[in-house]
Amino acid sequence: MKITQNTAPYLFDITPKTHFNGEDSPKNWLKQLEHISLELNEDEFTKTLYDVKEGFDLSWSKIRFIDGEDHFKSLGQLRSDFAALSIDKALHYAWKHILQTNKIKPAPLSGLFILGLGKLGGWDLNFSSDVDIIAYFDKETFPVHENKGKKYIANKMLQYMTRILHPKHGRFMWRVDWRLRPEASATGLAMNTNAALNFYHFRALPWHRLAMLKARPVAGDIKTGQEFLEQLRPFIWRRNLDFKAIEEIAYLKRRINLEHPTLQIERSNPEPIMPDPIGFNVKLGRGGIREIEFIANALQLIWGGKKYALRTPNTLSSLTALKQLALVTADEANFLSDSYIKLRHLEDAIQMQNNAHTHLIPNGDQLDSLVELIDVDWTNYKAELYDLR
Repeated sequence: MKITQNTAPYLFDITPKTHFNGEDSPKNWLKQLEHISLELNEDEFTKTLYDVKEGFDLSWSKIRFIDGEDHFKSLGQLRSDFAALSIDKALHYAWKHILQTNKIKPAPLSGLFILGLGKLGGWDLNFSSDVDIIAYFDKETFPVHENKGKKYIANKMLQYMTRILHPKHGRFMWRVDWRLRPEASATGLAMNTNAALNFYHFRALPWHRLAMLKARPVAGDIKTGQEFLEQLRPFIWRRNLDFKAIEEIAYLKRRINLEHPTLQIERSNPEPIMPDPIGFNVKLGRGGIREIEFIANALQLIWGGKKYALRTPNTLSSLTALKQLALVTADEANFLSDSYIKLRHLEDAIQMQNNAHTHLIPNGDQLDSLVELIDVDWTNYKAELYDLR
């Protein structure tokens, strides 16, 4: 990997600003994050968060392009763990702020939790990914008196946390996406757990079930979050499939494209990869990352109710389990896994250039910069990409 002002302006710009006393590694930046004090004022707290994130980004990117599935998975998990801890830090800082500004008796944060979905939930976060999150609170244990309004306070706290992680302008920690929560257009950021369970069991759409395959508690009251997911097991992992359910899975991807709030753009990016892959969408294009994930997820929905090994949020782990259970052939699983790693490496490289949430293979000077960044022979590399079709 060649980091220059031309190949990766974002990484080049943050290089002089990042420093670490000791070994410069993603794990040590994670330790730095753990030790950020909640007693700092807001400006100091957010600046420290962003500084540590940039140090993590730089050290993580330098080792991103070492081949091997184990290395790929461990870096995805490390980035996801870093994101979860930073969300938890911001949440607890917001809780401290809310206690002070609303004159609430100081108490540990309990009853409220945040679930990570998507790549965050699957320990598979990419370089410039959104963090897909949803939040719930248990009315019995959330330590806010009824006369203050539990839902009101929970929403105020989550709004404050979001501003810390993703302000409207300038530096940011993560792009925060709340749109996967139930009835997102009509509700606040937090829903009480009883209402949420009622929604999932009786009113949820197919894409809600697919989204919850990857759900895991990442911040707040982790134990309450785990108990909530345990209550959702019958909704996510159905032991019996009738003909209607099988038919629904067959059409699930089409319905997701129509109903899922973040995937409607996929309809305008259907092109398969060609011998010249310029303009190909490595995430949403035909044969891209999203389709590999959907193959794994659809088979998890079909078989996961009876085969516990499939109950994993991680894409590569699910493909391995499918192979071990002989639900796909070894050749099929290996091809999908190898393709997934190859496309995800390219996706990260595209995003490292400007810390932008993009998935398109560029052209012109931008393509030249990308090729120089990942240090490959483009003729051979694009032939390898075409072989993934």
